[in-house]
Amino acid sequence: MPYAGLLDTHNIIVNAIRDDVAAADCITVGDCTRADVDDHDPLGLAFYTYALLETGYTNQELASFIDSWRYWVEETVSDGIVSPYTDRDLAAIGLIVFALCKHRTCPDVNGRLTPLTEKHFSDNRGLFDNFLATVLVALGLRRLPAEAALHERFARYVNAQLRDHADTIFNDYKNVLVAYMWAKEIQAEDLLRKVRQAALNGVSREDILPRDLVYLTYVLFEEIENLPRAEKLRVKECVVESLRFIQTYSFEAGFSRDILEEFRDDIALSPVDVMRQYGYSRRPRLSRILLAVGHMIEQRYALKPHLLLSGGQRKRQLLRVIRPLAKVIS
Repeated sequence: MPYAGLLDTHNIIVNAIRDDVAAADCITVGDCTRADVDDHDPLGLAFYTYALLETGYTNQELASFIDSWRYWVEETVSDGIVSPYTDRDLAAIGLIVFALCKHRTCPDVNGRLTPLTEKHFSDNRGLFDNFLATVLVALGLRRLPAEAALHERFARYVNAQLRDHADTIFNDYKNVLVAYMWAKEIQAEDLLRKVRQAALNGVSREDILPRDLVYLTYVLFEEIENLPRAEKLRVKECVVESLRFIQTYSFEAGFSRDILEEFRDDIALSPVDVMRQYGYSRRPRLSRILLAVGHMIEQRYALKPHLLLSGGQRKRQLLRVIRPLAKVIS
């Protein structure tokens, strides 16, 4: 049976993303200024964009939000100025470039990312020893022909880290997520097997945190057709657990019961004046990366629920189609 709360979870995630980008003044083209983005975690907003483009989901408001990001990236790269949170900002630029190049057209930054990025990169440390940021920038560089020389240095670093230090890197499950994105992009089957195994090992841990389960579930659901049959039931359980966690936690995290009751129709953000009154910052209750990954999971489940059916369930579905056709033919 499909997860009964799928539609509710979809509405929660989409409304949370919409309300969040509206609070960041990034909902329409031209409203998303450099200051707005710098104050509202550009990497999280970049993950929203990646998730929306990866799933093909859009509505009028969110379509304008995606368009705003092209302007932000082009302006930032053209000026050659990032905030003091350099690794975060470069990671956001890399992810947006990768997403736009993959699903639409590349922003006009080809040949200008190297001067902005190279001075912060070390062949031994990557970008500030930040594996996630290094991978996301590498993905963006890979899509821009004029950045090939710097991309090769990034690629050597990422591949060496995954070859020699995977156990340490995969202690942070967000790194499993971006390692999967990298392995898919470079079509490295050996690395994909390693990432799948890391995700399987992670979801088997009794002490895994629900938020970490979401990241690993995305990887396993994407790779479900390459998993042993015995593991597929566990993936289905992970999908349901992850969607239930996002639905429940988005209502309950960080707010007292009286506030939740008063603003129960709100999703990820309370009205700004209410949040200020009660001392909360203008942030979504859930991690933006978590919401983005949750969106990709629920969209895949909605569009391809058959991937989580057992062999027997698939046969029964097929028979329900074949039998009426056989009667018509006879």
